[in-house]
This record gives sequence, C-alpha cells and structure tokens, in this order.
Amino acid sequence: NGELTCCRLEHKGMGACDRQSLVIPLLGLYGELLRASHEMEREIGNADAIHSVNAFLSEIEKHQEEVFPRTFQRTMWRKNRRVTEEVLLFGDLIDRMKARISSGVGFEIDKENGGTLSTKASETLISHRGSDFLRHGVVHGSAASNSHPVVQIETAL
Repeated sequence: NGELTCCRLEHKGMGACDRQSLVIPLLGLYGELLRASHEMEREIGNADAIHSVNAFLSEIEKHQEEVFPRTFQRTMWRKNRRVTEEVLLFGDLIDRMKARISSGVGFEIDKENGGTLSTKASETLISHRGSDFLRHGVVHGSAASNSHPVVQIETAL
C-alpha cells in the first residue's frame, strides 16, 4: 500500500492518479497468472512451476483487498480546496477475472506464440474503445425480468 508520487503531492495539477492508470496492467498480469495456473492444473507438467504459481496466487488471495483494493481515498485540490473522495479502483474486476478464467470465457490461446490473444471489443462497445470485461461499475438496459429493469453500477476504464 505504498504512496505514489501523485498521491503524496495530492494530485496538484494532475489529471489522473497513477493508481488508476495501473489497474489495467495489474489486472492483465493477474489474469495471466490465473490462466497459467488453470492451464497447468489440466496438463501434466512441471510440478515445481505449478506449486510456485499457486503459492504466489495464494499469497495474493490472502491479501486481495490490499493488493487489489476495490476503492481508495483520493485527495486532490479543486478550486483551492483540499478534497478527499472515495474512488473506484479495482471494484469487482478481480472477482470477474477469476470467474472468466475458471470458465474459460473471453480468451483464446495463441498456440503459435504462447499466451493469449487479445479479447476483441464487442460491437456495442467499439465506439467506446473498450472491451466487455474492462468495464465495471452503471449498465443501463439490463433487466432481471421484463417488468423490473435492473441498473448495475459500471465505470469504463
């Protein structure tokens, strides 16, 4: 839970917090670890590698809220006033990443180069240049039943 320079300077003259900029890269790295663990468990392979990846994931799991906080307190200056607000950071993305990897949905294996191919953006999100997965927090138009629409919180990253 280190303090980044932008946070230490209370975001004076800065548009965004570095913590928010790191969400996608950290989520991608975590997803690759989960995928590797999931794939190694299905194959007979290097027991030491499997143990190492699973031990690392276990430590992350023990400290998940510290490593991947759902929100954080951002202090910044607006109109010469110091303002502290709770801001969405990882939200439910870690839970969604775990569900996606365990179900095998949302990634294709690049057999030629190893690893995964990038997930294509859905047609409905192309204009937003985002993927289905990297959106979290108000989705309008979802419905639990025809008579009672459901609104979920979502923020595009």
